[in-house]
Amino acid sequence: MDTAALDKFCKDIEYFIAELKKNNTVQLSQNKRNRAEEIANVWLDNFCGKINHPNIDKNILEAVNNAFCDVLTLSRKPNRVSSFITKFDIIYPSIFANIYMVYRRKPINSAPVDFSEYSEKLSLDENEYLKEAIDCCNAGFLKASIVLGWCAAIDKIHKKIEAIGFEKFNATSVKMKNQTEGRFKKFNKSQNVSSLSDLRTVFDSELLWIIEGMELIDINQHTRLSSCFDMRCHSGHPGEAPITKYNTVSFFSDIFEIVIVNEKFKIET
Repeated sequence: MDTAALDKFCKDIEYFIAELKKNNTVQLSQNKRNRAEEIANVWLDNFCGKINHPNIDKNILEAVNNAFCDVLTLSRKPNRVSSFITKFDIIYPSIFANIYMVYRRKPINSAPVDFSEYSEKLSLDENEYLKEAIDCCNAGFLKASIVLGWCAAIDKIHKKIEAIGFEKFNATSVKMKNQTEGRFKKFNKSQNVSSLSDLRTVFDSELLWIIEGMELIDINQHTRLSSCFDMRCHSGHPGEAPITKYNTVSFFSDIFEIVIVNEKFKIET
């Protein structure tokens, strides 16, 4: 929506209403009727049918459209000034307060992430956690979006492990535990899971180590996902650490690129 055009239109209506109320005659002059008709046509030609915003009440929009149609009817023959004032007293407050100001208003926590670049890469069965995470982010609820976004990433990791087989997951964890040197020498959490329910009891921090051992992620990706997990914990527990739009962009960039749309986590059907 062109808010500059809507701004000018609101000012034109405000000026016209002021002129109407200064009028001392009973009937509106031809010139003023022509001006009223012109204003109504601008709305019906340029704005009617083009306003689409979730925070604009459709009933208010319909009332404005109907009032402008009434103004057109009134303008075609001599009518009382008071009749025009009645219609414009419906029109102007509704347009300004309920339509124009909605487009001008910027949410305090406006959505920082453009998810459209990932839309073509997402499978049709992406889980509800991701859908809700995106909705929360778009609504400005950043902490909630990060908690749900992490759930979406972990859910995808769980399902990939299930597709590969729990045997490989268990064997990898045992192999890592038995290492006495190298990258995994301090790892001491072997697993013995046999179902998705079992897998969901494994701590996320341990899960990240094992999927690195399975070569689903590398050391750098592990580090970045660990940071995402920290941010999830900061979002889900009381504390003073802020979650800014920059944190949110970084978080979603990492979980999308490393897990959600990463070919290594694609589940063949």
